[in-house]
Amino acid sequence: MNGRVFTMGGGGNTTTVPYGDMDMYDANDDGLITTNVNTPSTGDRLIINGTNYVLNELGIFNASTYTYVGEGGVVKTYVARVVVYQLANGNLVVRMRDDDRDAAPADFRFQNVTSVQLGSWDGTRYSSTVVSNFDAFPPNLCFCRGTLIETEHGPVAIESLRPGDLVRTRDNGLQPVRWIGSTLVSAASLAANPKLRPIRIDRGALGADMPSTPLMVSPQHRVVISSQIAQRMFGTDEVLVAAKSLLGAAGIEVAEDVPEAEYFHMLFDRHEIVCSNGAVTESLYTGPEALRCIDPDALEEIMALFPELRLAVETPAAARPMPAGRQARRLVARHVENRKPLFGDAPRVWA
Repeated sequence: MNGRVFTMGGGGNTTTVPYGDMDMYDANDDGLITTNVNTPSTGDRLIINGTNYVLNELGIFNASTYTYVGEGGVVKTYVARVVVYQLANGNLVVRMRDDDRDAAPADFRFQNVTSVQLGSWDGTRYSSTVVSNFDAFPPNLCFCRGTLIETEHGPVAIESLRPGDLVRTRDNGLQPVRWIGSTLVSAASLAANPKLRPIRIDRGALGADMPSTPLMVSPQHRVVISSQIAQRMFGTDEVLVAAKSLLGAAGIEVAEDVPEAEYFHMLFDRHEIVCSNGAVTESLYTGPEALRCIDPDALEEIMALFPELRLAVETPAAARPMPAGRQARRLVARHVENRKPLFGDAPRVWA
């Protein structure tokens, strides 16, 4: 593969496929490996055989074909996505996402792949890759079954909502749900990938009676923190912080006792702030990196509803600032150190 020029487009074939390990180093702990960083020794980077490499660009090719030698020496094929990284030195790395690996035939082994035929390019020019996509397939921005969402008719369980139902939002009043999706993570998957376990936020863990009943969300799902500490750190009193970054606060923990987790996504015309079990949380965010965590079939449904996402060159506006992981954890730590609630005295009003 050395010396090949990476062209964004469908097709393409590579017959030299040496197998090896690659580490992703997330220098600023924001969950992303960013392209074209200027500091390969200290910034985001890929590490192969002990050598640091800058990620130049990447593309995802759907319906690609892996040819491999299976059980009994039989030559077989497996159709899945291929992620192609071009390194700054011109070399290419071909990678399969772990969720596709989990769905592969029982006799599939990377070491036995003999060729890879690229399928169709997904049409997105990514500026970064999500680290967690290759640790495991994380449910992105999801509520667990049973979460009560505030609607025009009062609280309704997330699994009972349907497209067209009107949900009460903090900024824009009643808004129709455009899409609902779900992901079931089995007990076996939770045991194999503990990072998929939901985060449990006990009653009152965020502030006075917030949430009003325990809330369980995916680790990446963001919760609004509202305080003077946020104002001093970020110049605004409300920010969105991933649930996993809240783990240093009392009453917030990984839900180790759930046998399985069923996650539900909820999408509106824009990124919204909603009321879930009395807590102030986000809806599904359609930034390019976030969408890469969505199951391919579900992603096609979303693209059919919002075809402009295929051509988007700008990141959609977020309902609130979203500080990176390290900053978010520092924000939470400051609340803990100063014994301040994560959601303070801000008016709990809804548009």
